[in-house]
Amino acid sequence: MYESNKTTFISFWLKTLVERESLLKFQNEYTATLLNCDPTNPILANLPFVRDEVSGEFKITLTDFRARRLSLISSKSFYTTISEI
Repeated sequence: MYESNKTTFISFWLKTLVERESLLKFQNEYTATLLNCDPTNPILANLPFVRDEVSGEFKITLTDFRARRLSLISSKSFYTTISEI
């Protein structure tokens, strides 16, 4: 399902990144899911999150997501990505 709708999933993710702070609820889990499902996607490369050493999967807390979201949004690659979609 993801592969055939990849653009839709990534577009939705990009929109959720710019939500108001008070509306952040699931974006951390959605981001982790995308990173775990599509680790070679260049759009998801170099994000400020790391894999869990034990499970090898990305696990992003809402606190971590909130703390790193602004640096992600303000990066040049974020704007390049938006213009490509």
